[in-house]
Amino acid sequence: MVMTMTTVMVVGYIQLHLKWLLHNGCDSQRCYILAFPCLFKVIACPMACPRLSSASAPYICTLDYAKCTSVCAQNPEISQSCDNQGAICNDPRFVGGDGNLFYFHGKANEDFCLIADGKVHVNGHFIGKRSYRSSRDFTWVQEIGIIYGPHRIRIATRKVTVWDDERDQIDAFYDARSIHIPAVKGACWKSPSQEFMVCRNRNVNSIDVEVKYLLKLSINATYVDKEDNRIHHYGIDDTNHCFAHLNLHFKWLNVSDEVDGVLGQTYRNTYKSRVKQGVSMPIMGGYEKFKTSSLFSTDCQVARFDPLLSYF
Repeated sequence: MVMTMTTVMVVGYIQLHLKWLLHNGCDSQRCYILAFPCLFKVIACPMACPRLSSASAPYICTLDYAKCTSVCAQNPEISQSCDNQGAICNDPRFVGGDGNLFYFHGKANEDFCLIADGKVHVNGHFIGKRSYRSSRDFTWVQEIGIIYGPHRIRIATRKVTVWDDERDQIDAFYDARSIHIPAVKGACWKSPSQEFMVCRNRNVNSIDVEVKYLLKLSINATYVDKEDNRIHHYGIDDTNHCFAHLNLHFKWLNVSDEVDGVLGQTYRNTYKSRVKQGVSMPIMGGYEKFKTSSLFSTDCQVARFDPLLSYF
């Protein structure tokens, strides 16, 4: 087939700009940029959200074909599970077992009881920075400690300077032993007694955790990107820290009606929320009540853990 000079020029133009788009981080959706009415127009993503798709970024680039421009939008892969009961996400935003949304900020570099019950106890370690607009800290859950029977599970994100979607940033430990899971979706690891299992639901940065008879949760590692920083006025200008953290979703909990903790209390049948609803940021208090001395301590005021209770 003989190609005209015009055809050659058009093909060359498309190839050149596809390379340009790929270099700037636009990936799986880049071909749509060449559709009408924006044919042959290069639409650059905003600096605050340079990728058209991401498994971990809070905000992604979305193309507005009517205006031939781009905007930042919440990443549905991140935001969807954060609206479900049992979710703990971002600057800790909780959705309780009663379905009510609330925030618990705690304090940076301290640990708090998230779930406190007789057979299982879950603590969270908060990282963060002081808000320049108020006296409180902006905080995120950087790691969790799950305690049941004689066992201790630690799941954490690494401190990251520049986030890379292709690199796994989650570390997991079973009784202080590092867990290695191949970076392949569906790969799993089971404890010697088979009561604990962790599986990847993506190649990296997303896992499902199950403690048999007690709980199931999904865990995603994410970070504070430029758009998230701008919208929430975090004031993060430290190029050595992107505040990598965990987004958690407790899908199932087998707890007693005496359960407590920041999230756990909301699963009691008798629980009545003290959080003021209808405001932009309903705050849950209780700093002193939920504070614990370390990731694997069960010494918060509302602790109920009994290591002699069978978890089966």
